Amino acid sequence: VCVCGWVGRCVGACMRVLRGEKHRVKTGMGCGGSPMNSKMNSTLPLGGVIPGKNGSAMGLRLPEYVRRLFSVPQMDIDYTFWQMLYLCFSPSRVYRTTKYHRQTKNQWARDDPAFVALTSYFMAVASVAYAIAFHRRGFQFFEVILYSVLVNFLMAGSAIATLTWWLTNKYLRVDNAGSHNTEQRVEWLYAFDVHCNSFFPLFILLYVVQYLLLPFLLRPGTYDRPSIFHEPRS
Repeated sequence: VCVCGWVGRCVGACMRVLRGEKHRVKTGMGCGGSPMNSKMNSTLPLGGVIPGKNGSAMGLRLPEYVRRLFSVPQMDIDYTFWQMLYLCFSPSRVYRTTKYHRQTKNQWARDDPAFVALTSYFMAVASVAYAIAFHRRGFQFFEVILYSVLVNFLMAGSAIATLTWWLTNKYLRVDNAGSHNTEQRVEWLYAFDVHCNSFFPLFILLYVVQYLLLPFLLRPGTYDRPSIFHEPRS
């Protein structure tokens, strides 16, 4: 029932995107073009800084981001599908909205974990399809799913994001000594967002397109081409 509900919601969101309905871009404006309450922007994910009342940086809480992973009503599914669609056809449009998000909320990273949740869900569904196609049973069946989601997507992505986040903050930041601007650091969640954005088109190619081509790729004789150096049998 849960799977059917998710699939129905995903199909509905995709149809709304393809029909060209207006999606609420998260640039700090609420419905009807009214500014959102500033209290909603008082916390940022791990990394980044925001000036407080006394000009100092406020502490940022990652548990708030993790908690929202388990609260589906707080996720903007339609906006996430809009991002996924344009990451495949027009990535510059997604990064343009990220720039607007930075200007209004003083952070680069998404504050909505829907992209991570949906990508993990899609990978789990694709892994189930591959496990069935290659006749994996018992422990191997669940091993394929866990390895794809936890290792290929989350753990490898976290490792790469951590490395690039550290290198960027250590060696690539511009020193604004003497200026009155608030010191900025690259957010870890933004580094992970970059991984998610680049991973999704790869997921479409390797987990979706390749699966649809399995009947052709696994057809007997597909790779058994005669070679010009092959000696005929006597």
